[in-house]
Amino acid sequence: MQEQLDLIGFPEPDGFGIPNDGEPLFWIKEMRVLSKMGASADSLIRTVKFRTGLNVVWSPPTDNEPTADQRLSGHASGKTTLCRMIRYVLGEQKIGTENFRSAITHKYPEGVVVAEVRLDGETWSVARPFTAWTSAKGWARRGVELDVFLADPSDAAPYEEFKTALEVAAKKIVPFDKLPDGSPLTLWHYFPWFTRDQEAQFLKLYAWRENTSSEADSPMLKQEQKAFVMRSIYDPAAADELDLITRYEQLGVEIEQAQKDEIKLSGACESDREWLSQLDETKGLDVDNELMCSTRIDELKVASERAESVPLDVATKRTMLEMGVQRAFRELEDARIVLSQCLDFRKIQYNRLNDLQRAANETVTPPPPQEDRVEAAAKLKPDRRFCAVPLIIAHQRGCKVVDEYVQDETQKKEAAEIIHKVAVESVESQTAKVRELEDKIAEARKDVEVQKKNYDNALAQRDDYVREVERGIREKVQVFSSAIASIERYRVDAKKLSDVRKLIENDKNLRKDISAQLTRLRNSRESSADVSIYFHHVIQYILGSKVVGKVVADKSSVTLECSFNDNKYNSAALDASYNVMFDLTVLVMAIQGKSTHPKFLLHDGPRVADISPAIYHRYFEFAEDLERRAKGRPNFQYIITTTEPPPERFKVEPYLRLKLDASRPEDRFLKCNL
Repeated sequence: MQEQLDLIGFPEPDGFGIPNDGEPLFWIKEMRVLSKMGASADSLIRTVKFRTGLNVVWSPPTDNEPTADQRLSGHASGKTTLCRMIRYVLGEQKIGTENFRSAITHKYPEGVVVAEVRLDGETWSVARPFTAWTSAKGWARRGVELDVFLADPSDAAPYEEFKTALEVAAKKIVPFDKLPDGSPLTLWHYFPWFTRDQEAQFLKLYAWRENTSSEADSPMLKQEQKAFVMRSIYDPAAADELDLITRYEQLGVEIEQAQKDEIKLSGACESDREWLSQLDETKGLDVDNELMCSTRIDELKVASERAESVPLDVATKRTMLEMGVQRAFRELEDARIVLSQCLDFRKIQYNRLNDLQRAANETVTPPPPQEDRVEAAAKLKPDRRFCAVPLIIAHQRGCKVVDEYVQDETQKKEAAEIIHKVAVESVESQTAKVRELEDKIAEARKDVEVQKKNYDNALAQRDDYVREVERGIREKVQVFSSAIASIERYRVDAKKLSDVRKLIENDKNLRKDISAQLTRLRNSRESSADVSIYFHHVIQYILGSKVVGKVVADKSSVTLECSFNDNKYNSAALDASYNVMFDLTVLVMAIQGKSTHPKFLLHDGPRVADISPAIYHRYFEFAEDLERRAKGRPNFQYIITTTEPPPERFKVEPYLRLKLDASRPEDRFLKCNL
């Protein structure tokens, strides 16, 4: 018979007894499955009452020769469904797989799971619908028992209020919300450790959830992140390291970036130094001498101001060119005035020519009859015998003076011819004048063009000279400005480089200090030794007094080792049992105030592979011994589901909380076949 050892191997007087006060951070007091929200007995499908200490849910196989319908009596009875509902009321996202959710919704369209939960010393009643038959994610009420809550759920708050309270309380488990690498951390990242999936089969220490098969959708962590969280829980002082570790990592990032900046700035300073050595204005300048640089900058500024002033000879030439422009402009304006006057005079001459041509054309018209002229002349009473009107025009207009001089038809004809000849000669004379004027206008136009070209040339000469002068000034000023900018750029880059190098040196010194602090902090406690001691005695309690257990932890991993006579024990079944025992180890440490584990542990079918019943039974006896040492007032809750029969005393109350049987629908957890 296996020798039973004293729990954790220490006598109680040394302070390693099991406290009999307090309670888990959170635990399930009662859970009910309802077909409909409310207190009606008709809606009740299943009630399970839990306790602090050990809680066994057993689904035994059929004894002796089972029929074909009975061979699965220990399986598919609803043990995992119960575990999923516990996790669900405590805040996990899903109640089960998609197939399960579809089946339970079909069977119970308005079904809910409700529970009375103790959270951080307070009672909460919570309810969550199986699926989305309601827009609400659930309901919760602080400070009331389950019966009161179900009798009047109208005053209930949204379920999120309970979940938020649970997340706040979880700060007592892990006080930080970011990992050393900056990744976010919430309760739902490590909640799976306290409620391991059966689908994960306990085969790996870090395999808390098998999201693919269980469809739990729990947020995932990398192995090294899980190791850090586990270590922070079983060794609370590890949380004290987080700020130092985080700062250490941040300094590492700063140093890496600063070293990149140092390379860039060193290259920039070298380029600036090379450029300054080639400039005439900065040759021989000691660019690292602050006083010399400041003096040279002042000198360059003065030289730049002088370069901007215009020399006397340049100003004189520019004035002469400006006067030439003005003279050319005046000559152009004079030519334009002459042309304008010629154009105006041409208009007058053309009008006169037109008048003469019309008069000449009218002299060829036959004169009116004699009697008409006489009659017309008789009507006139001239007061003079001469006028300035041409004869042909006076004759056409019936002037009686003309008639007095023209006595007969011959004389009249001769007069008409004379008048016509005079008119034609007048037209020819005027035409000659117009032609002469057109020649003058053409000359005036040419003169305007010449003067315009002269003006444009004078303007271009002036502008070209001004641009050339200004370009020369700009080039000189640019040389000085470039030299000043190069010096100042070098000074800025050199200052940045100096600051970066100081930062690197300072950060490296800080990292050394933090490393030393971490070393002192780790050397000041025996956390790994503590967990190894506890694990060793749990291993000895369950596996035997000759077995040695050890926990090896570093920054990125937690490893469990077990040996017998210096030979390591390893197999799939034993590795799974080590993981179960490690969970129990950290639970015991929390019971004794050595870890921040919530003292709530849910194991769904922890018997894996071919682990022997003798070892498996010791899980139950271990939990029983914890209760015994707490003198009937345990401050933990351990829920374990099993198909393998537990020892006889665990098949009845107070340990047995529910017995299931898959061979009959009414004995399944949901009392039906889904």
